Amino acid sequence: MPADQVDEATSRLIQTRLRELFAADDEDRPPYTEVEVARVLTARGHRISVEGIRKLLQAPRINPKATTLCALADFFGVPKGYLLGDDEPEPTSQMARVMARSFDELSPRSRTTFARLIDEMRELEKAAGAATEHSGAAD
Repeated sequence: MPADQVDEATSRLIQTRLRELFAADDEDRPPYTEVEVARVLTARGHRISVEGIRKLLQAPRINPKATTLCALADFFGVPKGYLLGDDEPEPTSQMARVMARSFDELSPRSRTTFARLIDEMRELEKAAGAATEHSGAAD
């Protein structure tokens, strides 16, 4: 087999993981569409057609470019090697991936506001935790 050919098992693995990511197992969002992903990747500078995305998901055997796999990993917020089987994303990172994709679509001003809100919420939770510890220690 030529060095630039992806073997059948790797091809299946990539497709399986892509299909899982497209399914968006999150009750707050419907599955991703080929149109949506192609549009966002193209807007981010990685030109790919809807047909190109469809082939990645459905062709009997695929041999995607490394740049395409990297762009898809970035879009879905998973480690670069995930689509090749190197890394498993943490179960709790699914919401973080959704938030990261949403964050990238915000204006710079909204990003700053969102980051400030997260910091404020962390401080509130820290304070609530400290208050709980103090009330428990007094018992």
